[in-house]
Amino acid sequence: MLEQRCEVEVIAKSGEGKNMLTTFRCIYPRYILPEVLTHRMFSRNTSSSRAIPIKVMLKQIQESSWYPIWTVNQSGMSGEILKDPEEIRINNEYHDRAKAQAIEVAQSFANRKIHKQNTNRYLEPFLKISMVITTGEAGLQNFFTLRRAPDAMPEIQELANLMYDKYIDFPTNSEAKFHLPFTTDLERDIYRLDECAALTIARSSRETYQNTLGHVEISKEFKHVDKLWGDRHESPFEHAAMKLQGNHDNFKGWKSIRSFGGLEKFKKYLDKNRIM
Repeated sequence: MLEQRCEVEVIAKSGEGKNMLTTFRCIYPRYILPEVLTHRMFSRNTSSSRAIPIKVMLKQIQESSWYPIWTVNQSGMSGEILKDPEEIRINNEYHDRAKAQAIEVAQSFANRKIHKQNTNRYLEPFLKISMVITTGEAGLQNFFTLRRAPDAMPEIQELANLMYDKYIDFPTNSEAKFHLPFTTDLERDIYRLDECAALTIARSSRETYQNTLGHVEISKEFKHVDKLWGDRHESPFEHAAMKLQGNHDNFKGWKSIRSFGGLEKFKKYLDKNRIM
């Protein structure tokens, strides 16, 4: 049985109408990453070829069984999807041959002690990546309009259609005042709001290492967040947000911890306004 090219999970969906905020976890072929990155209204953290060990990357590719959606050469940016089973089989064989060569080259570099930031690049055409995306309604609907269109690349159409279906089916927490993906009901009962925001930030950041669901001690999560902010790795701070009127960077009706200026300023805002 062939592996799915794309997988999508909705992590959290807060607010209502034009002020909705949604967080997705998406897995898709790395070669469509440049198209996803053109959507600047998305806040995102992505698994990194520089962060994941070579052995892990090689294992992923060796165990993978997915193929591109083959299209027929013609003028323009879009090609008609190939339907002939025999032609598809032959193209899949070429794909497997190219993948085997990439594995051999990467293994040779690894044996020569070349760093993963160089070696893993040779595997990227055959890799899938994972990405946490948090977006408001304007950015999301623009993505759906462009990427579900018939002339979009088939793989990003597949991703966008999956995201749309999951988005429609996922229940909305319309009363939410805070958007805190990757936190549990129990954690939100036990910890302060700024601490819950820290858990969202830490767990979103670990998408870089494809370790979002790993079990990490809470105290280590808090230290990790302090280090992220100290090192100016601020993008994970966009996935936790508070409902607040107006436009705040790429969100409408929500203000991310990054937009507040970090966790300390967010905590001061909560204390000043006596928000528990």
